[in-house]
Amino acid sequence: MFWPLGLSEEGNARPCASWTFRGEPLPYLQENNDSVEPIPPEQPGKPRAFTPIYLRHLRDKRAVERSTIPVENTNGPVLLVSGTDDQMWPSPVLADIAMRRLESHHFRFPFRHLKYEGAGHVIMLPYGPRTMTHIISLNVEGVSGLLYQGGTPGINAEAGADAWRQMLQFFEAADKSRG
Repeated sequence: MFWPLGLSEEGNARPCASWTFRGEPLPYLQENNDSVEPIPPEQPGKPRAFTPIYLRHLRDKRAVERSTIPVENTNGPVLLVSGTDDQMWPSPVLADIAMRRLESHHFRFPFRHLKYEGAGHVIMLPYGPRTMTHIISLNVEGVSGLLYQGGTPGINAEAGADAWRQMLQFFEAADKSRG
């Protein structure tokens, strides 16, 4: 898990974790990470890509181990979707790591990674508008301005439509395999 997307709670300097388990915040990659570097300054009108920053954070093996969610404990099928031009975070790299964890633990449910060449961060359900490759960020501490999502509208739309078909087939097959 990468980033704490919430502001600090009153009386606590630690930013709110993006994910919790049983009400407790989960560790995130930047927390106590020896490889953390400052976020490049915002340049008005120019988008920022965060994938290179995240990749540098992966150098701290202890931080990676501490912030890894044990996907192999999932009690059901796992389908991951990523684009090779995701500029928000290295989704294909992390999905590959999750796949290796599932394989090495002999995961008993079906699992699959759909990786779309040239697609960016915005691989969404089909039939809606898919023209964005940049967004204005949410008001999150340390993240503002124009964020680069990656891909092109056409590639992202094609990836979303194919991922939708693949997802339906994957879960239908997984349901049938349950007997």
